[in-house]
Amino acid sequence: MSAYWMVRCHVKDTEVYGKYIELAGPAIEKYGGGF
Repeated sequence: MSAYWMVRCHVKDTEVYGKYIELAGPAIEKYGGGF
């Protein structure tokens, strides 16, 4: 079963978003996702 989650957003604080990518990235990449 495939699922798609597509998001378009405006990042106001790139430093905080970078930290989010560091923390969430491994879990997202584990299932073939990416930023």
